[in-house]
Amino acid sequence: NDFSNDYKAKLDFNVGSNAVTALASLPVTKNLVAATLSSATTLSVASGLEVNQSIHVCATASAAFTQTIPNDSNYIAMNGTSFNITNGMHFEIDIKCVSAGVYWILVSTQS
Repeated sequence: NDFSNDYKAKLDFNVGSNAVTALASLPVTKNLVAATLSSATTLSVASGLEVNQSIHVCATASAAFTQTIPNDSNYIAMNGTSFNITNGMHFEIDIKCVSAGVYWILVSTQS
């Protein structure tokens, strides 16, 4: 390629998406994560997200459940520590790395 491997990896981060069925150990190789969820899971991020980098989770629920949002020294919930999901509901989770191993989490739900 015409770029350094590091620069190409940064460009590739912004193209495409990762697909998941759980919020545990979310992949950080793409900034967009498409999720189809049937139950609550522990939300966490795989290692490798750099400071000031973020991932955006676009999710659809295939069942009703209550999703908890971690709120401790590594994960800081910006708008509550849980939210209720109904079957077929769409929601988004933004996770931003604000310092090494520390993430701010913001949730938006379909109204």
